[in-house]
Amino acid sequence: MDKTSIIGIILALIALSVGMVLKGVSLSALANPAAILIILFGTISAVIIAFPGKEIKKVPALFKVLFKENKQLTIAQLIPMFSQWAQIARREGLLALEASIEDVDDAFLKNGLSMAVDGQSAEFIRDIMTEEVEAMEDRHQAGAAIFTQAGTYAPTLGVLGAVLFPIDCSFN
Repeated sequence: MDKTSIIGIILALIALSVGMVLKGVSLSALANPAAILIILFGTISAVIIAFPGKEIKKVPALFKVLFKENKQLTIAQLIPMFSQWAQIARREGLLALEASIEDVDDAFLKNGLSMAVDGQSAEFIRDIMTEEVEAMEDRHQAGAAIFTQAGTYAPTLGVLGAVLFPIDCSFN
């Protein structure tokens, strides 16, 4: 999630608040503890039921990832790096790239460059890097599934929480 997502959330809250004020509804109407409990704990409970404990334990770390800005290198940044490495390897040999390893901030690239310097074959490096990417995709899909599931349950529980108050009022 980047800064624009946070701006979007803030704008949505402002729109909700202004809309309520324009309709003459008090903002305290949003503070319905029973509905909030039903939505929050109901969603959390449904997610806990749907996923194994080892996946649920990762949720705090997933929140950190969710709100941390992605620092992925662009193609424009990668091309000069690879070009420079190719020139060094042609002029001085692969072992000369060992000094460049420390300058690489990206763990994925650092691993690949280290394997090349260690004399691993291109096929071996490709296989290892492909496995690493596939494992990362699997981890990301598993984490995304938790939030997708929560997003599926929360609106239903929100309707349930919203409907309980009028039903309770009709019995009194």
